Amino acid sequence: MRRVGRLLITVSVAMSLLTLDAGLATVSTLFGAVGTPSTSSFVGATFSPNVAPTVLAVKQGANVELSWAPVRLGRVAATYLVWRFDGSMSTQICLGVDAPVLGARSVSCRDRRAAKGATPTFLYSVQPVHLVGGAVTWSLPPAAPQPVI
Repeated sequence: MRRVGRLLITVSVAMSLLTLDAGLATVSTLFGAVGTPSTSSFVGATFSPNVAPTVLAVKQGANVELSWAPVRLGRVAATYLVWRFDGSMSTQICLGVDAPVLGARSVSCRDRRAAKGATPTFLYSVQPVHLVGGAVTWSLPPAAPQPVI
């Protein structure tokens, strides 16, 4: 029993040293507990990459087409909150039928209410999140807002 105690202390110290050396300030990690009446499990995963992608906003007719590089949360694709900024106001967009769609190399969605007439002066940003039951349980900071080109 004494050997087991020493082993646990040694492993604990080694893990602490590895954690300090790993530079964890640059990693965004999700740890969540899931419980049901019959089971309980623990899940841990890391966003990859660990920064929100820059959105490309292109005017296409009366719409603005948005695309960005996908972000993964472990083996799961992230969900995205997409924002349109107009001066001091922000509006969440790409909801419902216009929700972001994961393609072969990018994620895209369409802002159907933005481009009436000339190129809009709006800015756009995406924020990778993890949703459970409609609530954000983990997220990366949103990307810097980008103009329409």
